[in-house]
Order: sequence, then structure tokens, then C-alpha cells
Amino acid sequence: MKGRFNKGLPANLYFWRDLTGHEVDLIAEWGGVLKAIEIKASATFQRALIKNVTYFCTLSAQAKGYLIYMGSEGIYLNNILVPLHKIHQLL
Repeated sequence: MKGRFNKGLPANLYFWRDLTGHEVDLIAEWGGVLKAIEIKASATFQRALIKNVTYFCTLSAQAKGYLIYMGSEGIYLNNILVPLHKIHQLL
């Protein structure tokens, strides 16, 4: 958020949760693209990690989903996966 303020950008970072319990850690807009970002401490990829962000992307056709996790595996599944060491590609 501090980086966004320093660049003169609005602090449009949000947490999302619906009534059925689906939640996404971070919803933001960069370059006109809505990004749904799930953040996990796990170093091992499991499909369950992207369940909620995948669901969110079905609600908004323009949204792109991402998983930030501690692993180094560069799996590309349902357009979702950004290992922590590649976070610069998201911004």
C-alpha cells in the first residue's frame, strides 16, 4: 500500500468474502486489470490453494487470478500461479 501511495496511486486494495464463505486475500486493480490474489505460506502447491481465486474469476470475466506462495514451482493452472520469487511479474 505504501508503494501505491508513493506513486500517487489510490489505495484500492481490498479483501473479498461472500456469504457462502469464499474469500480472496487481495483484490486490486493494476493497469485497468482486476487482479484476485491469494497469498499462502505453503511451499507445496495443492489445487485447493487456488479454489477461491478460481471461483472469483468465474464471477468476473475480466479478472485475472494469482497465487503467491513460498514454493518455487512455476505451475500454470487455470491462469493462476505466481511463486513468491516471481512477484515482480504481478506488479
